[in-house]
Amino acid sequence: MKGALAKGKLDMVQKFEAAVHNADVRRMISAGDQHRDLSEAWADTHYIEISANTLEEAQEKLNRKYPSDQGYVIERIQPALD
Repeated sequence: MKGALAKGKLDMVQKFEAAVHNADVRRMISAGDQHRDLSEAWADTHYIEISANTLEEAQEKLNRKYPSDQGYVIERIQPALD
């Protein structure tokens, strides 16, 4: 068993919602260009649901999937409303 579960506690998986856009795409569109890999849709905010035990874990997962060195900006993360 791993983590808190091995210590006799239940892991509490929660759903979080993140707002993400790509600053490189936004910049290129405003300059009249287009990004070579991403669609123009990434200039707009995307709302992404992610499951994690904590807000910090959700942030880590998002940082891996949407890295800032590739232009992604995580605007905010909050618990998802059911």
